[in-house]
Amino acid sequence: MEQSHRAKLARRFARELARKEVVCLDIPDDDGFMQPELIARLQQRVWPHLR
Repeated sequence: MEQSHRAKLARRFARELARKEVVCLDIPDDDGFMQPELIARLQQRVWPHLR
């Protein structure tokens, strides 16, 4: 995640993100909306952070 993205999140959602970790999933923006490959990548990268 680029520093500018992190700063934009902090400005827009300061209260919601207080004392929370922001995790970058490092998923390139190559897939279309709801493409099965994108969903598989998201599931693979997100689940470890939700447990």
